[in-house]
Amino acid sequence: MKHNSTKMLPSGESDFLQDDPLGKHIKKIQSFSDLEEDEDLMPVAQREIACAIAALTAIYEKTKRLPYFVAPTRSGGVGLEYQVVGIEAYFHFDIDGSIQFSAIGDGKLLNKTRFTNPAEASTLIAHL
Repeated sequence: MKHNSTKMLPSGESDFLQDDPLGKHIKKIQSFSDLEEDEDLMPVAQREIACAIAALTAIYEKTKRLPYFVAPTRSGGVGLEYQVVGIEAYFHFDIDGSIQFSAIGDGKLLNKTRFTNPAEASTLIAHL
């Protein structure tokens, strides 16, 4: 019988990961580096992965919020979506190194900003 090659973590570490929601999101974003190009997606570069993780961590440290949705984008970037009291907030980490933020509430665009420092993401979410 052949078993999969998944490496098991020592019991202390696996318990930690189960109770660490931030760590789960970081692992998911890191997994985007394993994606291969196809007709729907471009590969995600380490720069975009690192930038998304930095923003995710900054947001969590300041607001204790986690994204509602995390996904690779078609253009090879990373997308994070937050839902904050009736407002949908989107971060798109582009392959040119920029970050696009948009907030939508009641079907209206409330904020659209482009920036490059991932630490600024926490301020944008905190002000919603």
